Amino acid sequence: MTKVWAVWVLAGVLMSEAVWAVGAGSPMAARSVGQAGATGKSDAASEQAANLADFERNLSLGQRLTASGGSDQEYDELQKLAEHGLKVARELAARSPAGAEAEYLLGSWLIYGYRIVVAEHTLLDEAGQSRVTRVKTVVQGLSDDPAEGLEALRRAAELAPQEAHYTIDYAAALHDTGNPLEAVGILLTAWSGKPQLSALEKMRVGLLLSDAYAAEERFPEARQWLYSTLLLNPDNAEIVSRLRMLDAVAPRMPPPAQDEGAAVQEFAPGGPPEQEAPGEFAPEDESEVWPEFSEEESAQPAPEAEQEGGQEPPLDQGESEGGGADERTLSPEPDEETEP
Repeated sequence: MTKVWAVWVLAGVLMSEAVWAVGAGSPMAARSVGQAGATGKSDAASEQAANLADFERNLSLGQRLTASGGSDQEYDELQKLAEHGLKVARELAARSPAGAEAEYLLGSWLIYGYRIVVAEHTLLDEAGQSRVTRVKTVVQGLSDDPAEGLEALRRAAELAPQEAHYTIDYAAALHDTGNPLEAVGILLTAWSGKPQLSALEKMRVGLLLSDAYAAEERFPEARQWLYSTLLLNPDNAEIVSRLRMLDAVAPRMPPPAQDEGAAVQEFAPGGPPEQEAPGEFAPEDESEVWPEFSEEESAQPAPEAEQEGGQEPPLDQGESEGGGADERTLSPEPDEETEP
């Protein structure tokens, strides 16, 4: 199936133990199955351990064939592992209707198992004759509809709510099958401590939350969850690398400038506080700006030009419109006592 956003493998990021390394959202290897199978406590546990080993082989081979192809024998082996593994997983789930591990294995096979799909292609040769060729393609997911696999993983989480990895892997499968928002609700509950998480599991929840928000192009939330996860392990260089990758895909943008309407709305209902213009001041005494006039000064008659209708007085003789008035005005008047 096509992954949404998450393409990093958690094996080197979070843990040194074996994982089903097909992406950040892929389920981890079941702890209880391996332990029970190793000690030989029951036949059912031994069958589950064998089924888990087949599943891990199917994943490893399927990834390699997808990346670089392989021989016909390897393609045949992958298909046999898929058919046999799914059949055994269905039988285990039918015999243990209340067994969380059996449901978990069934859901994992249906969602993450690899199979071979043979497609026929019609080609034309050099002579113009049609020729049918059969091409083998590796496909992830043993069912075209993921609903059955998701339901099996949901039942596993419901049957064993104290086992955090069932809940986390169910949320991961929701994300991987195109339901990131539904996964977010489950992951947020898990982050809050329901169920109780180990440090490793909490880191995985944080990374899955980042992937889910990024799948919805909600990059600020995706970045914040990476930071929250980094706080759990500040020395984790891989998380820092993921932050850089996120910045490359969605660089941080400066906050948008507010227009006048937004500024007024921000201070509503009273409006923004009044601010003085630069270089100006509000005088304490209005008389400093608006001087008072006496009644006599205010009652002075208007100039003759204004009284007669606003017409300007005629120019004196020798005074020209081009500036003669300025010259006459600036020249000094002769002193009456001085003889000519």
